Amino acid sequence: MKVRDIKTWADEFAARSASDFEFSDPWHFNACRDKYPPFRGLPGVYVYSEPANPIWNVAFKDSDARVWYIGMSDTDVCGRIWDHVTPIYDPANRQPWVPRFAAHQWRNVEAVPEQIRNAIAGGECVVYVIRIAPGGPPPGRPRALEAYLLALFYAKNGGLPPLNTVI
Repeated sequence: MKVRDIKTWADEFAARSASDFEFSDPWHFNACRDKYPPFRGLPGVYVYSEPANPIWNVAFKDSDARVWYIGMSDTDVCGRIWDHVTPIYDPANRQPWVPRFAAHQWRNVEAVPEQIRNAIAGGECVVYVIRIAPGGPPPGRPRALEAYLLALFYAKNGGLPPLNTVI
């Protein structure tokens, strides 16, 4: 399943639920080291995807990158994106891990393809974010959108994205 499919489905959800969404530019763990992921401090849904080499910075609506994970946060989508890959320092010696995200939460999960585990460890992962306008009814929009996207993904593929199946 491609990132652009997620964009289409989110647009359908927005039309059905009278929700206001904003779609981020792509954010690459290594290429964007000097800036936070999109929509810091705001609720939203995020998608981890392959880097789609050689060009990773393709717009949400045009990206043919494969979806690896769909997640959400009711409060701070930026912080939640980092939760999966931190810590980036070895607690034993306070030195950076090599590779940088070697301690990511899927590192020892054999059900995750080794290629994906290695890509995440090396920071070769692109994140797309859907900002959900805060406030006003109905509550729980990030959770509802995430569930909607995962249900459609499951129906189209006969399973969940590779990283959603193990946590």
